Amino acid sequence: MTRFQRNAMVFGSLALGLTVFGALTYPAYLDAEREQTELTTKRREYQTIVVKMAERDRLGNLKRGLESDINSLRNAVPKAPYLDLLMLDLERMAKESNVQILGLEQPAKENGAAESNDLEDMMLSGGKTAPAIKPLPVFRAPPGNAAKAAEAPNPLGLKQISKRLFVSGEYQNIIAFVKHLESYQRVISLKDLSVAIAATDNSASNSATKTAAGERAQKLKLDRPVMSFLLNVYYLPE
Repeated sequence: MTRFQRNAMVFGSLALGLTVFGALTYPAYLDAEREQTELTTKRREYQTIVVKMAERDRLGNLKRGLESDINSLRNAVPKAPYLDLLMLDLERMAKESNVQILGLEQPAKENGAAESNDLEDMMLSGGKTAPAIKPLPVFRAPPGNAAKAAEAPNPLGLKQISKRLFVSGEYQNIIAFVKHLESYQRVISLKDLSVAIAATDNSASNSATKTAAGERAQKLKLDRPVMSFLLNVYYLPE
């Protein structure tokens, strides 16, 4: 046997063995590489999930803190009107009562005594105060002392903002909405309440449009009753 034949036999067997070894191990290498890629992807997804869970916990704690602050504001006389919070509560009560809020507007000044300051009604003789839900006779200063009375500080320390609210719905739903307002946590009062429907003839129209609810019902031509009232919101500034 020549040297070439011996080398060919040795190296040929070695090459054959390497080929067989590579053929057997290459699929395993591909599987390992694929598993490593999947593992890297899973690790990235895990890190993303951890970050999202931490953010969710942070937002949850923030939400609970805000809810606690909102509840404290609702259970006490607030230091500001917080009309945005009031509007959210009104929308919630309207949704639960199945009525529609038509508007929350600045009341017209020409309505006169119906929109006088309710804080005067809470003044009793001897400097005592009455609850906001039980209006008392209005205390009026003599004409000569009107300017001084306007400058005098309110002994209650309270201030108020008045808004006129218009809602529309079935009668029983409007009653449910008023009951929600009666159990509302904030200190409010309702006055100058009127309910009307759109008139269908001229004679009825003249009488219906004498109230704020009648004017709005006649203007919008709604087929359901419209209720209007003054909503006085009280707050205690620092």
